[in-house]
Amino acid sequence: IDLTMRFILSFYLLENNLITSEHVMAAFRDVDRAFFVPEGNEDCAYSDRPLKSGNVHISAPHIYCTVVESLDLEPDSALSFLNIGSGTGYLSTIVAHILGPRSISFGVDIHEDVVEHSRIAIENWKSSEEGFADLSIDIFHGSGLEIDDEGESRMGYDRIYVGAAIGQSELQRIEPLLAPGGVLVAPVGDKLLKIMRMRGSQSGSLLGTGADNDDSEFSTEVITGVHFASLLNNPKKSVVIPSKVWCPSSHHYFSENFQKCTTALLLCSRSAYIQPLVPTNHNNRINVSATLPKDVLVHILSFANRKWFESDKNEVEILKKRLRQERGRRDEAKQEFENIRTSHRAIECERDLYLNFILRWHHILSRNESEREEEDSPHPYTRNILEEANTILSPYHARSQLMETDSLLDEEDGSRLDDEEMDIGLENESNQMMVHSDNL
Repeated sequence: IDLTMRFILSFYLLENNLITSEHVMAAFRDVDRAFFVPEGNEDCAYSDRPLKSGNVHISAPHIYCTVVESLDLEPDSALSFLNIGSGTGYLSTIVAHILGPRSISFGVDIHEDVVEHSRIAIENWKSSEEGFADLSIDIFHGSGLEIDDEGESRMGYDRIYVGAAIGQSELQRIEPLLAPGGVLVAPVGDKLLKIMRMRGSQSGSLLGTGADNDDSEFSTEVITGVHFASLLNNPKKSVVIPSKVWCPSSHHYFSENFQKCTTALLLCSRSAYIQPLVPTNHNNRINVSATLPKDVLVHILSFANRKWFESDKNEVEILKKRLRQERGRRDEAKQEFENIRTSHRAIECERDLYLNFILRWHHILSRNESEREEEDSPHPYTRNILEEANTILSPYHARSQLMETDSLLDEEDGSRLDDEEMDIGLENESNQMMVHSDNL
């Protein structure tokens, strides 16, 4: 039953154009909202509305759809995600599902009972689903405006979401947490904003630079109007988000470049110091990594951050990437427009077909009714049907292209109905209308 309800919820979001990508659809289908709703609200877990009990609050699914689509998530990547005001952990889990096991997802919430609720919900969901045990989702207790600049924050986060309303001054305290090329989605005042960091260096600490740093530039666009509760900052409790430390057992949590480089270093450490000569080169090729024991390399690599082997992103690369994304959205919008236009044409054709049918019966009934009035034997249902037909046809009387009525009515033998046929036809029509009315 739960699986069916999850499918119904995800298809509802898809049908209402709240979900536009397959990976988002899969995440909302696989992450069971029933694990994350406040205790006692399990019966309402699949309804599209917010739920709250005490400090535990979960937003309506359509809000999360807008946020997830706006974050520009890259499936099966090594991106980092920070959820400020993480609440139940539902959104953090959905994002982790999309980004995959090489990503890292962090949440910070000011209420200790909410943090405990989210940790239990995440673990229960992981244990109930196969294939998601390796997802890295960590929730910390603290204030979202008091995140320390040590640990993972030194390199910034690729994606950030703020789950409560903030002001401009608070936004300036959060923006430096964003890595170059990263995306921040936050409700600022009564608007949900999407902010992208266009420039900045990944070397050194990002925090403390503030919005006045000349090496940083943020582009902003308004997604929609919203109304969120304000982000709480009392009691003020600072939090340090620890960096993911590399070791052979955590190798799979790091990016593809990091894995390739560390693997090459460790393999080289086991090869000979003197390397074979290049055919035309008489100088000895020296394998420097062979001068260090493997254990020393492992120890050195444990101090490397996740982006150690990544080149700094410049503004041109970021703009090119964003241009590709916008072109993709444009193509999707064009295709959607063509689909809607095709559907609209089909609906218009079907409408005209039914209008033609109604118009023909209207003329036949009018003529037969006139003949019956002359004979002083009006049919009990004819007058009501004619009135309903007039109501339907009145907006379309100006549409001369519906049909060539005169030519149809000229065929006297084919269009005239005798009294018995008329009675049977009207009675059947009346019965169908009453059955349709009962069904409605």
